[in-house]
Amino acid sequence: MAYNIDIKEGLNTVEVFDGRKFTYRFTPATFSKRAPLLVISSARGTRVPSKFNRSDWNVLSVVDTFGRTADMSAYLGEKGNFFIKELLYELIQAAIKKCECNPRDNLYFYSSSIASGSGIGQGILSEARAVYLNSPIIRVHDTTIYKSKYMDVDKAIDFVIPPSMKDVLEADGVRFLKAYTHKKLPTFFVCESLHHTEPWLDNFLEEQTYYFVNACKEEGVEVHLELIDAEDHITHHTMQEVIGFFEKYTPPKYLDIMKVTTLLNKNELTVECIPGKDFPTTGDEEFAYYLMYKGEKHLVDGYKKSTTRVFELDDALVLDDLEVKGFVKYEGGKISKKVAVIEKK
Repeated sequence: MAYNIDIKEGLNTVEVFDGRKFTYRFTPATFSKRAPLLVISSARGTRVPSKFNRSDWNVLSVVDTFGRTADMSAYLGEKGNFFIKELLYELIQAAIKKCECNPRDNLYFYSSSIASGSGIGQGILSEARAVYLNSPIIRVHDTTIYKSKYMDVDKAIDFVIPPSMKDVLEADGVRFLKAYTHKKLPTFFVCESLHHTEPWLDNFLEEQTYYFVNACKEEGVEVHLELIDAEDHITHHTMQEVIGFFEKYTPPKYLDIMKVTTLLNKNELTVECIPGKDFPTTGDEEFAYYLMYKGEKHLVDGYKKSTTRVFELDDALVLDDLEVKGFVKYEGGKISKKVAVIEKK
């Protein structure tokens, strides 16, 4: 079924073939529609899409209220009919078009738990730059989770993918990944707890986390694994922190938003924030700076019109532990960037 979606700002719905509604929220970046695009797939039991937004990112948030008890179909569909997968793909393509987004440079996904298969599949199909998976469930059939019958997950997944279809690509994130290794695949970020105390999570690291990470390594796909000293199936990082990982390891390539320059001459540090060609300069911007030492704020110079500031540094400060974080405040919000301190030769 073709949905011919014209994506709209705010909270909206798309009608599926039987009259039910698929809900999404689209929040465009305030300074440029060509900013990076982040797709957030909410986890099981969520009733409304995430309200997360950032002035320098376009955000498409979706929620899955389909399935056996109307609380999750793994963003696939029901009874072997993957109509939600098809709808979501069209919705993402409509957002890409709306944002004038080059997916390989500027498209990112975030998903968690049972929704992670959607992040993997849609990220691969849409040729995304990166996909973040929080405590991902990569497969369900024939795993400890399935056999535990926890929260009727076996019935829930059988309603989506009947046992007779358990060998389809959509039933296993690794199977989906390996089917597309002829293409350039996204960079994957995987975050998981080190400790699992609930019986349904027995063997979780082996059956889910390592299963996917090892497959990425075998296929030459870039993957970042973070194991947290925490227990069980939880959310580990805020969306702001996740974007920080994206910007550090797989930075958006399309926009020239701003740069921060530093120059240390003896004890005098000169810093400057320079808006890029894609920043909507109006003349009303204000600039501020943090001088960071060992990851903590050491000196602060607040918002002013001037783009350049000078800090006098103590002799005791170690250059390798110094960073500068520059901020630009404008009508639509504020953005920031952190850089190391460069010493004049």
